[in-house]
Amino acid sequence: MKENTDKYRKGLSKKESFLLAELARQDKNIFTVKQAKKILNEEPYVTLHSLKEKKWILGIKAGLYAIVPLDIGVRGADSFIVHDL
Repeated sequence: MKENTDKYRKGLSKKESFLLAELARQDKNIFTVKQAKKILNEEPYVTLHSLKEKKWILGIKAGLYAIVPLDIGVRGADSFIVHDL
């Protein structure tokens, strides 16, 4: 049975898409609020909160986030584990 995607991985705004694309271009799977601020040229907190709610990123600790890979599936951050290496 196909997973219902309505509650997982909602669509991205232009700003969210730009941030994720730029982080990917820079090969940053883990990033800080400071890096997001530099990319967006503004305070990123609303954008980061929205990306967390949509399960596109996962908060690791205060000010540190991981991009959830697309191949993790429709559940996004709910299926993603960051290992402490």
